[in-house]
Amino acid sequence: GLEIAGSRVLAPHFGNSVFVWGSLISIFLMALSLGYYIGGRVADEYPSRLLLNSICGGVSLLIFGIALFANSICGWLVSQGLGEQSGPFIASMILFLPASIGMGMVSPLSVRLGTHSVLSVGKIAGTLYALSTLGSIAGTLLTTFVLIPLLGLAFILKGLALVLLVAAVVTLPAGTSSKSFLAFAGLALLSPLLLLSSGTARLQLGPGDRVVLDVDTPYHHISVVDVTSGRYEVRQLRFDRFVESSVLKSPPYPSTSPYTDYFHLAFLVKPDIDRTVFIGAGGGVGPRAFHMQDPDMQIDVVDIDPKVLEVARNYFYLDDDPHIHCIPEDGRMFMRKAEEPYD
Repeated sequence: GLEIAGSRVLAPHFGNSVFVWGSLISIFLMALSLGYYIGGRVADEYPSRLLLNSICGGVSLLIFGIALFANSICGWLVSQGLGEQSGPFIASMILFLPASIGMGMVSPLSVRLGTHSVLSVGKIAGTLYALSTLGSIAGTLLTTFVLIPLLGLAFILKGLALVLLVAAVVTLPAGTSSKSFLAFAGLALLSPLLLLSSGTARLQLGPGDRVVLDVDTPYHHISVVDVTSGRYEVRQLRFDRFVESSVLKSPPYPSTSPYTDYFHLAFLVKPDIDRTVFIGAGGGVGPRAFHMQDPDMQIDVVDIDPKVLEVARNYFYLDDDPHIHCIPEDGRMFMRKAEEPYD
């Protein structure tokens, strides 16, 4: 779950490229390797259930720290000139290596604590690693298909940390010393404050800028920001750290991104356009301009991310008109299945 959420932590600063995923996977594998090795050594010397609970409690604090400080750390790395190749790797190492080493220590410690006879070590190890893998599958599926589409990233990270902390507190072994018990009780009492803390903003904002929307989807970190530019107020649609669309907030809401003006070159090739498809909605600038030019034109707007279509409608003045069809589908698959040609 942390690895999947990590991609959304890095995306606003370093994009969503293969370098981000390569960095995340490499760092998590490095951390697990170190964790397995250190955990195995520690398990032989200090086979303590309290130590296992303490590691889980410590990792929960590290994940809370990711939720609170990740954006300021990533922003600082970007300001130091780290690009899309080196930046994700360094950020992953700083943010995720310590917590993942701790989680890697859990398995060998659990095997050692669960083994009471050398005759059962294979069964115990196999069962625990099977449970660990099932947990990883559940965390991956739950985070990818449920948590990220429905909840904010900070909530997800803090939720992961809280679940780990609760597990550490609830499974405290009998006979725990009063000092250790008080330490875990203090962690439990601290958790509401950590849950309510806001951390640092993910967006680079100028003076007077106002965040209208800030959400994560399986495809983007989407933000809508109102920016004051001289005597004009501009609304920007940002995907991760890039401005995708930009319009003036006064009617007729013209685009301030020059590339959208070139859409109209299509009319030089074919002046009598009846059916148009836009693959990728952005802020809906092109579909809105074509509709203003010809209200009877049939316009299909296809985007793989349903949230982008919703944002274009609700925040970028894309008309709710029967001639404009918003279709949440992959553009390539849509075009392969299209029954009628487009102009």
